[in-house]
Amino acid sequence: MTNLLFDADKLRNRLSRLSQRHILTFGLWQLERMIPNFLQFCVESQSEGTWVLKCAVSYAWSVIETGNPNRFDELTADLCEGIAPDTEDFVSIYTSPALDAAVSAGNLIKYIRKNEIDLIVEMAGLARDSADIFIQLSNYVREDDEGFEEAIRTHPLMQIELQHQESDLAFLEGLQEGGDQFFSAVLARSLTEQYGKKWL
Repeated sequence: MTNLLFDADKLRNRLSRLSQRHILTFGLWQLERMIPNFLQFCVESQSEGTWVLKCAVSYAWSVIETGNPNRFDELTADLCEGIAPDTEDFVSIYTSPALDAAVSAGNLIKYIRKNEIDLIVEMAGLARDSADIFIQLSNYVREDDEGFEEAIRTHPLMQIELQHQESDLAFLEGLQEGGDQFFSAVLARSLTEQYGKKWL
């Protein structure tokens, strides 16, 4: 497996060359991969809020399909962030990934309404951070291990996430904006990706 590295500046530059629809799709795919870990957190902690993330996903797909962001006015970034768990209140290994998923859903809503690329770059960074914390809490890598940072970066779970990001971006870079053809292509790819799995 290629040893990829998360680089926010390079990601921002690549996204800036794409249309709003492309960028929204990239962000949506980040969130879709985060949701299974939020679901697992809810199962372990008896928490709620999954419906909010599902609404955010539905809203994003609606905007990608129709181009109309003037729907779901009651769905706000604050509502998404309101379901984020306090990491001091829960012991589940999925707490940090659940927090990142909730914040990412808020970022996606903000992007639809403000068109700020940095919100999507932050989502990709949160996905990377979720993998980092999960690897540490799973004791796959210990902070006092020699070469700690490199061990985190090259861990298979981290590389899988970074490979997903790279392949998502490469796919979108090769896809021209084009009405129904664009929507059909990204929907088909989303349905074939195995985004419905938690990490353990």
